[in-house]
This record gives sequence, C-alpha cells and structure tokens, in this order.
Amino acid sequence: MEKKPGLRIQKLRRHSQEFIEMIFSRLIDNFQIYLVDIIREILQVKPEILINNQPTISIFQVLKANSIDVLIQEVIESKVGALSNKGFGHIEEWCVSNGIPVTVINDLKLDIVEFIAIRNIIVHNRCIVDEKYQKAVPNTEFKVGELRRLNVDVLYHAINTLGDIVSKTDFNSVNKYNLDKTEIMSVVTKEAEF
Repeated sequence: MEKKPGLRIQKLRRHSQEFIEMIFSRLIDNFQIYLVDIIREILQVKPEILINNQPTISIFQVLKANSIDVLIQEVIESKVGALSNKGFGHIEEWCVSNGIPVTVINDLKLDIVEFIAIRNIIVHNRCIVDEKYQKAVPNTEFKVGELRRLNVDVLYHAINTLGDIVSKTDFNSVNKYNLDKTEIMSVVTKEAEF
C-alpha cells in the first residue's frame, strides 16, 4: 500500500531549495576550514616550508616574542590567515608549489570552483546568480538575477567530490609529514557517549 506524503513532508519538499542551500553552504565552509587546518598542521610540523615564501615579520614581532617558537607560530598564523582569504585555486597552487599534497583530480577543479561560487551566492546573494558567479563559472546555464536551483544530485556530487579530496589529502599528508592520526570510529563512539 502506497501512502501519500503528509502535510509536513509536503511542506519540507516545498522548502527543499533552502534546506539544500544550508547543507551545501556548511559543506563548503567545512571543506575550506579543513584546507586551512591541514596547512596549519603541516606548517607546525615543518615550518621550514615557509623559508621560500619570504614571510615578513616586523621588528616589533621579533622583540615582543617570548621565544622563537612563539615567533614561528605567529608567522604560521599569518600565512594561514592570508591563505584563507584566497580562492581555492590560489591555495591549491601554493600547496603544490610547497610540496603539500592537496590531492585534486584535474577534472574536478572546475567543480570545486563552482561549489565555492555556489556557496558564495548562497551566503551573499540568497542563491541568486550574480556577475561574480558567472565569472567564476563561465559555462553556466544560469543567468544573472536567476535563482541557482540546487537539488540533491548537486549536493551529493559536492559531498562525494570533497569527501574524496579530503580523504586523499589527509592520507597523503599524514604519511608525508608523519602527522598525528585519530581513528574516526573512536571519536564518533566517544562523542555518542553521554
């Protein structure tokens, strides 16, 4: 026997665009935070990566630092902060040029740029396509002023693509830089306990 959806399910379906926007936006934010966090973690283990990048520190920073470790931490945070304000292409390029294994298959780079552009119009323009979106995604079928419709296929494509990048990047970074590992099931189990 097939049941018709109830009023609540019907109402949820009418607002599916908004729900997908919220989930999508959070997904992209988490991905971008992950990139910055993995860079920070790698730089903390191997700060000499920054030697070629000519980070600038002021005399004031040198004089006020209690130790070289504090100074190195300030330089790392400065670099990470600067990178976090750049687009994905810039971050990936910086990582590749410095031997940090952000693992992205070339075919997916345009998808990532589009995912970030979608996130930006969700956050800044109620998911209405603007000139910035069209510039980032030049082959888009969506016109300026039009709602960028999202569906579960777009959402799951982003989830799978970004999940794959994070998995491969994590694996390669942990192995290359001997980073600390956390078994995910132990974390999930521990968080599930009250």
